[in-house]
Amino acid sequence: MTKTTQTQNDTFHPKGISRIDKVCKMVGLSKSTIYGWIKQGKFPKPIKLSTSMSAWRNSDVLAWLDNLESADDLAQYQPKAKQ
Repeated sequence: MTKTTQTQNDTFHPKGISRIDKVCKMVGLSKSTIYGWIKQGKFPKPIKLSTSMSAWRNSDVLAWLDNLESADDLAQYQPKAKQ
């Protein structure tokens, strides 16, 4: 049996792909945070489906989530406040 994750009426199937809005719901982050973290190498890169469309392998996003052991792990990704 394949494990799936439910997100507000959406199914996040490990062998599927998802567009940015579904990924945002799954991980609880904004689009700007996700794209910023991709540039910093802190979040999985999407795959190009066409010249104007990208999506994430659900398995990449789930693996990223599995590697977070606690909410404290997210703190390392947060930008430091400017002083």
